[in-house]
Amino acid sequence: MQIIGLVGENGSGKNEVAEYLKERCNSVVVNTGDMVREIANERDLEPTRRNLHEISKQELHQHGNDYFARRAMEQIESADAEVITVTGLRTPEDVMALREQYQDDFMLVRVDVSLPFARFERVAERDKERDPTEFKDFLKQDEWEKKLFNLERTLQKADLTISNDGKLEALREELEEKLIDPHLSDKAKED
Repeated sequence: MQIIGLVGENGSGKNEVAEYLKERCNSVVVNTGDMVREIANERDLEPTRRNLHEISKQELHQHGNDYFARRAMEQIESADAEVITVTGLRTPEDVMALREQYQDDFMLVRVDVSLPFARFERVAERDKERDPTEFKDFLKQDEWEKKLFNLERTLQKADLTISNDGKLEALREELEEKLIDPHLSDKAKED
């Protein structure tokens, strides 16, 4: 079993990478953001970015900074797949917990977009209630997430960085070249 953890800033394309790995490698996708949205739903809270951040903050404070990784591990253990993609990792402790549990079977992949405005445009396109509609608010949210989750440290722990500065086809080509061919070729479906 190969565990691919995805980390990146908001709008970097983590879910796009997860969907491509699902398509190419029959990967099961575990999304920590979905976990937070489930909690919001259970509490009858709107899934706004502010509410989701507050829930994350409360859960991390109450259960530890690796809480969402531990929840992800429960799903990983029950999955019947050779490749499992965990998207939405945020804290360094999430990464450490997954590395400790899965050792060489875990790889952290950073999805990177060099220009914040490009990420903002992608977020605006997905048109989700949780996302800011103004660029200045997007930048404030970025800073808040970096502080809340110690995201910069998490990003630095990546084993591999995939650039998502171009078109979707360029992202897929880079995934093939840097991730699938060298690390997942025995698990990938033929084109």
